[in-house]
Amino acid sequence: MYFQSIKKNFIKAVFTAAFFCLLFSVQAHAKMPEHIAVLPISGDGLPEDLNELRVTFFNHIGSKNYRDMELEDIDQKLFLLEQQSGKKWREFSNKELAEHLGVQGLIFLDVVGIDKIYAGFFGSLTVNLGVEFVDAQTGQILWKKEESVSRKSGGVPLSPWAAISTAVQSAMVLRDSVKIELFDKLCRNIAKDIPEPPSLVAERPPTIFSVVTNALDSPFKGQEEILVSLKGDEGMKAYFSIVGQTDAITLNEMKPGLYLGKYVVTDGTNFKGQLMEVFLVNSEKRKVSKYQVPYLVTVDTIPPGKPVDFQTGL
Repeated sequence: MYFQSIKKNFIKAVFTAAFFCLLFSVQAHAKMPEHIAVLPISGDGLPEDLNELRVTFFNHIGSKNYRDMELEDIDQKLFLLEQQSGKKWREFSNKELAEHLGVQGLIFLDVVGIDKIYAGFFGSLTVNLGVEFVDAQTGQILWKKEESVSRKSGGVPLSPWAAISTAVQSAMVLRDSVKIELFDKLCRNIAKDIPEPPSLVAERPPTIFSVVTNALDSPFKGQEEILVSLKGDEGMKAYFSIVGQTDAITLNEMKPGLYLGKYVVTDGTNFKGQLMEVFLVNSEKRKVSKYQVPYLVTVDTIPPGKPVDFQTGL
């Protein structure tokens, strides 16, 4: 009887603790802002790397179902704010920024470092990103996280042939494709842990896990193909477009969750630095997730001019 009483009291205590933990979690999430803005990124790194990280992070919180403000709209409003006030946007309080942007929450991104090392037989790339989610009205930090990812290659070669191979592998660590992969992994790892307001969780949009394109091969010539691959929830509709230049181009689901599509450049088409957007659509629930490709697309089908006929007096 004594041990049974202890067991019953222990089980009761566990259930009580679990109940209060759940209640606290619901109350905490109930206070989460629903309309948020991902502010311009700060920290160390090349401007193009910082922008790519911000865009990649923005893409990954798209499936969290916050009403997130478009990055272009944020930048435009902050630019106008600075022009009208004569101050930098970082000099304003969180409450003032949120009121100007028309949002409830602000996300601050800080790149602690993007470290690239190449020393012949050794190469490494490390990216460290810190994120703070702030309630704009109270100034309270609702959530924060710092995480890093890295890729390393190389070692001590044991022969001349091994030395060549090691040097090549070490150099490949610093290629754009590896950087894109690390940025994607880092932002995905951080974004998946961001808490959500419970009122929106039930209507979650389809999830985009990753998007791969050959946009870095710009400029594209006539009859060349712009390729897009999307991994996400299966059984959805998917498409992409080059903003202001093409209609929606279908991505076909080749196998569950893998969508592929292409745009063949037609002769006479020319544009420079255009945005590419990729969409995954749940038609039944009328929910859409959007992925903004971090790289701009350029198409140039104008043939080169005729070479000048230089004549010499020889």
